[in-house]
Amino acid sequence: MALPFSFTPLKDLKPYKNTWRIQGDKIGATVRKDHINKFEADLVPGTWKIISTFGLNLCTAYLRPSLIKYKISTRYDTTISPSGNVSDNHYLSFTSFDSILAGNLDKNLMLDVICQVVSSVGIKEITSRNNITRKKIKFEIRDTEDNRLSCTLWETYAEALDRAINESSDCMVMCFLRFVKQNSFKEKRYIENAFNSSILMINPQLPEMEAFQNILLADQLALTITNSGGKRVYNTSGSKSGLEFPLQMIADVLAETEVGKCRIACSISGIDTDWGWFYISCCKCNKKVDKEDPTVKLEDVKKPSKPRWRCETCNEWATLIEPKYKLHVHVWDKSGVTKVFFFDTWASKIVGVSAAEILNGSFEEIMDPNLIADQIKAVCGKTFQFLICIAGDNLSGARDSYKVANVWEGNKFMEIGNEESENTIDRISLTNSKQRKTESIHPTIDQSSTSKKQCSNHSTDFTEDKGDYPTKDLNEVISCEDVDHGKA
Repeated sequence: MALPFSFTPLKDLKPYKNTWRIQGDKIGATVRKDHINKFEADLVPGTWKIISTFGLNLCTAYLRPSLIKYKISTRYDTTISPSGNVSDNHYLSFTSFDSILAGNLDKNLMLDVICQVVSSVGIKEITSRNNITRKKIKFEIRDTEDNRLSCTLWETYAEALDRAINESSDCMVMCFLRFVKQNSFKEKRYIENAFNSSILMINPQLPEMEAFQNILLADQLALTITNSGGKRVYNTSGSKSGLEFPLQMIADVLAETEVGKCRIACSISGIDTDWGWFYISCCKCNKKVDKEDPTVKLEDVKKPSKPRWRCETCNEWATLIEPKYKLHVHVWDKSGVTKVFFFDTWASKIVGVSAAEILNGSFEEIMDPNLIADQIKAVCGKTFQFLICIAGDNLSGARDSYKVANVWEGNKFMEIGNEESENTIDRISLTNSKQRKTESIHPTIDQSSTSKKQCSNHSTDFTEDKGDYPTKDLNEVISCEDVDHGKA
């Protein structure tokens, strides 16, 4: 009998495969709209459940509950079954007031805050332009070091807190706010409930609250109630060629504040092995399909088993399937580094062969992300010009890679300067353990600017070949000014 998979910490999950055994900490999860009726009764807050067979996707939502950038998603064959109590741990991660007030936290991260309410202006009704009336309460909270922070709650949260304040006999109201979001107004930082996702607990009987009260300043402070970017990118409609979009440097792309498209001229420095390089698609709708859970029942051991693939879009078992590219790569120019990804059309162009040819009839899941086909590795060190999409997910920081919408070819397109040269560049290493070899070639990027997004340090070690990729220095091959005047 095969041994079960070992447990993998949630922070180490990667979407290059679907077979994981996980435990501990917290991660966001979503239920598909057409699955709500099926799972609604099973998802009771505060209960332990066993979730089997689920998808793992990038969490691109405006807000996420933890530092983990992926989320669990239900599939057609997901099951949720009862479980005994595994732990009494609430997996809390309290955020200090200092870090919130400093404004240096990930703005998409929902926070846990424990506090004492020290003042309130009472509940108010706010009428919007659409004549919709909502209840709101503004109040001030403090931590154990007497740091003060403003907080706003809406609707049922506002009513609950206002009722607790009015009913308090000793004017001492302690709060535990979970999954709240950060905000600012006129450069003043505050927190508020994240729609209906937040949890408000008033004077809760929790060990964490007891510990908080024990170290709270012994001043018996009572509650007071008073009444009272870079170059602009263009979002041209009806465009097909992409040449009308401006050519940007990567540093300008990272500093962009508007949704749109632009061109970049860059070299590929490595394959992002956090992601698989292909997916299995339904030939009918071209959408991703999921493999049937391979669990075999004892009574079915003698029956021949043939893998089946479920298409959620068609809502049926796919009869015809094929592998397609979704290739994530690291790229650089003289101003900085970032990541882009290609779907099948453009990936096939730059690789030169289809995903089906590389797999040669195998549909097996990737188990070792570092085993990359030679045809794919061959794109590293080459220089291209891409049309990329700057989406809202990129601006919010939820996604750190940009979708490629065109690869230039022909007289003006495709690869720019792929010839051998006496000048060579070292392959960029984005790992924490290796020193970047290209610092002497590339100008240093000023990462201290608050208007520029930091590049994440993901490994590009994907091959045993440790040699350099010969190519002409991108700074010599092309410049933004040359390309815009048709010299490339």
